[in-house]
Amino acid sequence: MANPRMKNSPPEGARASLLLDPAFYPKRFIKQAAQDFAHLAQINIEKVGDRLRVEFSGMNRQVARNLPDEFANYLLALFLESR
Repeated sequence: MANPRMKNSPPEGARASLLLDPAFYPKRFIKQAAQDFAHLAQINIEKVGDRLRVEFSGMNRQVARNLPDEFANYLLALFLESR
């Protein structure tokens, strides 16, 4: 299973991002998770080469520290529930 690469820089404005492989994290689950997490941050999804970057912004620092990992865990749960 792919490990999402995380860029997390909460002290510089409470922003964070995940770079995901759509072979392991299908886009439909990423979109669903983005809707479900919309109350915590502004979430933008963009294609970067063969990956999908999920950008999180507009969060407080505590949320920024944890959100990328929680988002990735939630994606896995969505995937497992669909099987």
